[in-house]
Amino acid sequence: MFLELHDSSGALHINMDNVICFRRYDRNETTQVVMLVSSGDGLATFHVRETPLQIDSMILTELASIAKPAR
Repeated sequence: MFLELHDSSGALHINMDNVICFRRYDRNETTQVVMLVSSGDGLATFHVRETPLQIDSMILTELASIAKPAR
């Protein structure tokens, strides 16, 4: 699932299926998102404005919308 998160440059679309972890970083200014990538050293790190709690909420909202049966 992709989530739209934001860094100092604007919107990022992060594939959460590849995220290893996310945690508050830099004296609570940003959240560090670490994900697997298929090239290079294998990891990419992003610093986003959303808190871990906001990201959790976004994930739960997305999962709930996927789980709802179509009528």
